[in-house]
Amino acid sequence: MSFRASILAAATGFACLTASVSATPSIARAQAPAPRFKVLVIAELRDPNNPNGDEIHRPYVEAATIWLDRLAADSDFTVSYLESPNAMTDSMLATVDVIWQMNYTPFRWNLAAKAALERYMDSGKGAWLGDHHASLYGSAVTNETWPWYADNLLGGINYRNYVSKFASGVVRVEDPAHRVFRGVPKSFPISTEEWYVWDRSPRAKVHVLASVDESTYQFVDPAQSGIRMGDHPVVWTNDKLGARNLYIFMGHHPNLFANTSYTTLLTNAIMWLANKPGTPHR
Repeated sequence: MSFRASILAAATGFACLTASVSATPSIARAQAPAPRFKVLVIAELRDPNNPNGDEIHRPYVEAATIWLDRLAADSDFTVSYLESPNAMTDSMLATVDVIWQMNYTPFRWNLAAKAALERYMDSGKGAWLGDHHASLYGSAVTNETWPWYADNLLGGINYRNYVSKFASGVVRVEDPAHRVFRGVPKSFPISTEEWYVWDRSPRAKVHVLASVDESTYQFVDPAQSGIRMGDHPVVWTNDKLGARNLYIFMGHHPNLFANTSYTTLLTNAIMWLANKPGTPHR
């Protein structure tokens, strides 16, 4: 079953909505405007260590796919999906305006895929959006290293720990003039997140756009209240990289798509990365 077919099977209540993104070829040629840009999503539905089990972020991916397909239909862009980055080539990425690394880790990429992403970004012709699991990097989780990715997209951080039983928290916007925060409050709550702790703040190497205020944490398990890192950026971009890029830490729970501050941020992010004017989100 294809990625999109799997999503539809899991969310049949939205099948007619998602199906409206496409039409028969003759109708599409006659009625649909040319897509403004193309987004490629890398996300997985199955646990790589257990092919018969769901990947832990599958509910988020399913909710994000429904939301993104709707935004694409409303805003005249196209979306395609890969369950592994290892099919990526230079020729494939030549037609892509934005790559969304949706809860996919920076390991288990083959050398060809890594090189293709590096060339795509270094050329300045593409753009990259990463969320949540895209910062799961470091010896605490894998011996695999990718120095280009760690330095350019993550600001040199290494994963150390996380709030496994969840905590709510308030995100504080640090650069409200940035286009990704158009229409986003200067602070907004996130109700359910497994906040990561990295070995350092990425602030010295990247442009931090927002941080989580750890003093606002409300832990589901008070025993985890010591899992904090102090200065805790959660949205950033590397202004020095050739291509536009944005990392948004929040991205574990599907209830994020009921949070209008989050969906506005995501909508703005996609439009900014594609360098297109935004449209009102729903």
